[in-house]
Amino acid sequence: MTGFPTADLQTEVATTGIDGLLEKPFALADLSKAISDALPN
Repeated sequence: MTGFPTADLQTEVATTGIDGLLEKPFALADLSKAISDALPN
């Protein structure tokens, strides 16, 4: 979760196996989707 996403941070997320990045402010639906996406099916 970040309030100030930079291009470097977005690249790091994409290359390190992190499941996602939430940018503040976010809606509850966005948080719920991020959690669902990160959990194994």
